[in-house]
Amino acid sequence: MRIITHDGAFHADEVMAIAMLRELLGELPVRRTRRITEAEYRDRSVWIVDVGLRHDPERLCFDHHQDPSLEASCRLVADHLLDMGLLQPSVHRELAGAIDAISDIDRHGYRGQTGFPFNSFIRMLDGVENGFEEAVRSCRLLFRSAVRSAGLEEASRRIWEEGEAVSERVRGCSRFPAHWKRYVDRAILIYPDGRQWKTVTSDSDALPLVSTGSETFMHNDRFFALFPSRETAVDSALRAVESVG
Repeated sequence: MRIITHDGAFHADEVMAIAMLRELLGELPVRRTRRITEAEYRDRSVWIVDVGLRHDPERLCFDHHQDPSLEASCRLVADHLLDMGLLQPSVHRELAGAIDAISDIDRHGYRGQTGFPFNSFIRMLDGVENGFEEAVRSCRLLFRSAVRSAGLEEASRRIWEEGEAVSERVRGCSRFPAHWKRYVDRAILIYPDGRQWKTVTSDSDALPLVSTGSETFMHNDRFFALFPSRETAVDSALRAVESVG
Protein backbone atom coordinates (compact mmCIF):
# COMPACT_ATOMS: atom_id res chain seq x y z
CA MET A 1 0.00 0.00 0.00
CA ARG A 2 1.06 3.57 -0.58
CA ILE A 3 -0.27 7.14 -0.47
CA ILE A 4 -0.45 9.83 -3.12
CA THR A 5 -1.02 13.46 -2.16
CA HIS A 6 -0.39 16.78 -3.88
CA ASP A 7 3.01 18.40 -4.22
CA GLY A 8 3.78 22.05 -3.52
CA ALA A 9 2.86 23.62 -0.19
CA PHE A 10 1.41 21.08 2.22
CA HIS A 11 -1.47 21.68 4.61
CA ALA A 12 -2.73 20.30 7.89
CA ASP A 13 -5.65 18.40 6.36
CA GLU A 14 -3.71 15.98 4.16
CA VAL A 15 -0.85 15.77 6.66
CA MET A 16 -3.28 14.73 9.41
CA ALA A 17 -4.89 12.20 7.08
CA ILE A 18 -1.50 10.69 6.24
CA ALA A 19 -0.56 10.60 9.93
CA MET A 20 -3.68 8.58 10.71
CA LEU A 21 -3.02 6.18 7.84
CA ARG A 22 0.55 5.57 8.97
CA GLU A 23 -0.49 5.08 12.59
CA LEU A 24 -3.10 2.50 11.62
CA LEU A 25 -1.62 0.85 8.52
CA GLY A 26 2.14 1.14 8.96
CA GLU A 27 4.86 3.20 7.35
CA LEU A 28 3.20 3.70 3.98
CA PRO A 29 5.37 5.54 1.45
CA VAL A 30 4.05 8.87 0.17
CA ARG A 31 4.41 10.24 -3.36
CA ARG A 32 3.66 13.93 -3.72
CA THR A 33 2.36 14.78 -7.18
CA ARG A 34 -0.66 16.10 -9.05
CA ARG A 35 -0.20 13.62 -11.89
CA ILE A 36 -2.21 10.50 -11.15
CA THR A 37 -2.76 7.73 -13.67
CA GLU A 38 -6.03 5.92 -14.24
CA ALA A 39 -4.30 2.74 -13.10
CA GLU A 40 -3.51 4.42 -9.77
CA TYR A 41 -7.12 5.59 -9.42
CA ARG A 42 -8.26 1.98 -9.87
CA ASP A 43 -5.58 0.46 -7.64
CA ARG A 44 -7.17 -0.51 -4.29
CA SER A 45 -3.75 -0.40 -2.61
CA VAL A 46 -3.25 3.32 -3.31
CA TRP A 47 -4.74 5.95 -1.00
CA ILE A 48 -5.21 9.21 -2.93
CA VAL A 49 -5.52 12.04 -0.44
CA ASP A 50 -6.42 15.70 -1.04
CA VAL A 51 -5.68 15.53 -4.75
CA GLY A 52 -7.22 14.16 -7.92
CA LEU A 53 -10.64 15.90 -7.88
CA ARG A 54 -12.40 12.67 -6.94
CA HIS A 55 -14.13 11.57 -3.77
CA ASP A 56 -14.72 7.85 -4.02
CA PRO A 57 -14.03 6.10 -0.69
CA GLU A 58 -14.50 2.64 -2.20
CA ARG A 59 -11.51 3.36 -4.46
CA LEU A 60 -9.63 5.13 -1.62
CA CYS A 61 -9.91 8.57 -3.29
CA PHE A 62 -10.38 11.43 -0.84
CA ASP A 63 -10.37 14.87 -2.45
CA HIS A 64 -12.81 17.56 -1.40
CA HIS A 65 -11.84 20.43 -3.68
CA GLN A 66 -14.41 19.65 -6.35
CA ASP A 67 -17.37 19.69 -3.96
CA PRO A 68 -17.90 22.51 -1.42
CA SER A 69 -20.21 20.31 0.65
CA LEU A 70 -17.39 17.91 1.48
CA GLU A 71 -15.23 18.22 4.58
CA ALA A 72 -11.45 18.38 4.19
CA SER A 73 -9.44 15.25 3.55
CA CYS A 74 -8.61 14.57 7.22
CA ARG A 75 -12.31 14.24 8.04
CA LEU A 76 -13.02 12.14 4.92
CA VAL A 77 -10.20 9.73 5.73
CA ALA A 78 -11.05 9.55 9.45
CA ASP A 79 -14.67 8.70 8.69
CA HIS A 80 -13.66 6.03 6.20
CA LEU A 81 -11.19 4.47 8.65
CA LEU A 82 -14.03 4.39 11.18
CA ASP A 83 -16.33 2.70 8.65
CA MET A 84 -13.60 0.15 7.90
CA GLY A 85 -13.28 -0.71 11.57
CA LEU A 86 -9.65 0.42 11.66
CA LEU A 87 -10.27 3.52 13.77
CA GLN A 88 -11.96 2.92 17.11
CA PRO A 89 -15.12 4.98 17.71
CA SER A 90 -13.70 6.31 20.99
CA VAL A 91 -10.55 7.57 19.23
CA HIS A 92 -12.66 9.01 16.40
CA ARG A 93 -14.62 11.01 19.00
CA GLU A 94 -11.45 12.24 20.70
CA LEU A 95 -10.05 13.42 17.35
CA ALA A 96 -13.26 15.14 16.28
CA GLY A 97 -12.47 18.58 17.70
CA ALA A 98 -9.00 18.79 16.17
CA ILE A 99 -10.07 17.35 12.83
CA ASP A 100 -13.10 19.62 12.54
CA ALA A 101 -10.97 22.70 13.32
CA ILE A 102 -8.40 21.68 10.69
CA SER A 103 -11.17 21.05 8.17
CA ASP A 104 -12.94 24.36 8.86
CA ILE A 105 -9.76 26.39 8.41
CA ASP A 106 -8.76 24.49 5.28
CA ARG A 107 -12.18 25.05 3.68
CA HIS A 108 -13.07 28.53 4.92
CA GLY A 109 -9.91 30.20 6.21
CA TYR A 110 -9.50 31.55 9.73
CA ARG A 111 -12.84 33.32 10.07
CA GLY A 112 -14.16 32.94 13.59
CA GLN A 113 -11.14 30.88 14.61
CA THR A 114 -9.32 31.57 17.86
CA GLY A 115 -6.72 29.73 19.87
CA PHE A 116 -3.60 27.95 18.72
CA PRO A 117 -3.47 27.97 14.88
CA PHE A 118 -2.49 24.34 14.30
CA ASN A 119 -2.90 24.71 10.55
CA SER A 120 -0.40 27.58 10.52
CA PHE A 121 2.01 25.53 12.60
CA ILE A 122 1.94 22.76 10.00
CA ARG A 123 2.37 25.26 7.17
CA MET A 124 5.37 26.74 8.97
CA LEU A 125 7.11 23.38 8.68
CA ASP A 126 6.92 23.76 4.90
CA GLY A 127 10.04 25.90 5.16
CA VAL A 128 11.96 23.47 7.35
CA GLU A 129 14.36 20.86 6.01
CA ASN A 130 12.45 17.59 5.69
CA GLY A 131 9.44 19.61 6.79
CA PHE A 132 6.79 17.29 5.34
CA GLU A 133 7.92 14.34 7.43
CA GLU A 134 8.25 16.59 10.48
CA ALA A 135 4.67 17.73 9.94
CA VAL A 136 3.44 14.15 9.67
CA ARG A 137 5.29 13.26 12.88
CA SER A 138 3.61 16.17 14.67
CA CYS A 139 0.19 14.97 13.56
CA ARG A 140 1.01 11.43 14.62
CA LEU A 141 1.68 12.76 18.11
CA LEU A 142 -1.74 14.40 18.04
CA PHE A 143 -3.27 11.08 17.02
CA ARG A 144 -1.47 9.21 19.81
CA SER A 145 -2.71 11.78 22.30
CA ALA A 146 -6.28 11.03 21.18
CA VAL A 147 -5.65 7.29 21.55
CA ARG A 148 -4.35 7.83 25.08
CA SER A 149 -7.29 10.05 26.01
CA ALA A 150 -9.75 7.49 24.67
CA GLY A 151 -8.02 4.80 26.70
CA LEU A 152 -8.60 6.77 29.89
CA GLU A 153 -12.38 6.86 29.42
CA GLU A 154 -13.21 3.58 31.20
CA ALA A 155 -10.90 4.29 34.14
CA SER A 156 -12.17 7.85 34.38
CA ARG A 157 -15.79 6.74 34.59
CA ARG A 158 -14.93 4.14 37.26
CA ILE A 159 -13.02 6.65 39.40
CA TRP A 160 -15.92 9.09 39.15
CA GLU A 161 -18.59 6.53 40.04
CA GLU A 162 -16.56 5.24 42.99
CA GLY A 163 -16.17 8.78 44.33
CA GLU A 164 -18.11 10.32 47.20
CA ALA A 165 -20.91 12.82 46.62
CA VAL A 166 -20.00 15.40 49.27
CA SER A 167 -22.98 17.47 48.10
CA GLU A 168 -25.01 17.82 44.94
CA ARG A 169 -22.25 19.85 43.30
CA VAL A 170 -19.13 18.62 45.13
CA ARG A 171 -17.54 15.23 44.55
CA GLY A 172 -14.48 13.69 46.12
CA CYS A 173 -12.45 11.09 44.20
CA SER A 174 -9.47 8.93 45.05
CA ARG A 175 -7.56 10.27 42.05
CA PHE A 176 -8.13 12.43 39.00
CA PRO A 177 -10.87 11.16 36.62
CA ALA A 178 -9.58 12.59 33.35
CA HIS A 179 -12.96 13.04 31.65
CA TRP A 180 -14.99 14.15 34.67
CA LYS A 181 -16.32 17.34 33.04
CA ARG A 182 -18.29 15.15 30.64
CA TYR A 183 -20.37 13.83 33.53
CA VAL A 184 -21.46 17.11 35.14
CA ASP A 185 -22.91 20.53 34.41
CA ARG A 186 -21.57 22.72 37.23
CA ALA A 187 -19.54 20.95 39.90
CA ILE A 188 -16.35 20.96 41.93
CA LEU A 189 -14.00 18.00 42.06
CA ILE A 190 -11.75 17.21 45.02
CA TYR A 191 -8.92 14.67 44.90
CA PRO A 192 -5.50 14.06 46.48
CA ASP A 193 -2.54 15.64 44.70
CA GLY A 194 0.64 14.39 46.32
CA ARG A 195 0.58 15.53 49.94
CA GLN A 196 -2.07 18.14 49.25
CA TRP A 197 -5.68 18.15 48.07
CA LYS A 198 -6.74 19.76 44.84
CA THR A 199 -10.08 21.36 44.04
CA VAL A 200 -11.09 21.99 40.44
CA THR A 201 -14.27 23.61 39.20
CA SER A 202 -15.89 22.59 35.95
CA ASP A 203 -16.77 26.21 35.15
CA SER A 204 -14.84 29.06 36.76
CA ASP A 205 -17.31 31.63 35.39
CA ALA A 206 -20.47 30.01 36.74
CA LEU A 207 -18.90 28.34 39.79
CA PRO A 208 -15.61 30.02 40.79
CA LEU A 209 -13.66 28.74 43.76
CA VAL A 210 -13.51 30.98 46.82
CA SER A 211 -10.59 31.75 49.08
CA THR A 212 -10.92 30.68 52.70
CA GLY A 213 -7.38 31.56 53.69
CA SER A 214 -6.49 27.90 54.18
CA GLU A 215 -5.39 27.23 50.61
CA THR A 216 -1.69 26.89 49.81
CA PHE A 217 -2.33 28.07 46.26
CA MET A 218 -5.27 29.35 44.24
CA HIS A 219 -5.17 30.27 40.57
CA ASN A 220 -6.17 33.87 39.98
CA ASP A 221 -8.96 32.68 37.66
CA ARG A 222 -10.34 30.57 40.50
CA PHE A 223 -10.50 27.34 38.51
CA PHE A 224 -8.23 25.26 40.77
CA ALA A 225 -6.65 25.47 44.21
CA LEU A 226 -4.51 23.39 46.57
CA PHE A 227 -5.25 22.72 50.23
CA PRO A 228 -3.30 21.06 53.05
CA SER A 229 -6.12 18.65 53.93
CA ARG A 230 -9.30 17.13 52.59
CA GLU A 231 -11.33 18.97 55.22
CA THR A 232 -10.09 22.40 54.13
CA ALA A 233 -10.65 21.51 50.48
CA VAL A 234 -14.21 20.38 51.17
CA ASP A 235 -14.91 23.52 53.22
CA SER A 236 -13.77 25.77 50.37
CA ALA A 237 -15.76 23.80 47.77
CA LEU A 238 -18.97 23.96 49.81
CA ARG A 239 -18.54 27.70 50.34
CA ALA A 240 -18.08 28.16 46.61
CA VAL A 241 -21.32 26.32 45.89
CA GLU A 242 -23.13 28.32 48.58
CA SER A 243 -21.83 31.62 47.16
CA VAL A 244 -23.54 31.07 43.79
CA GLY A 245 -26.76 29.61 45.18
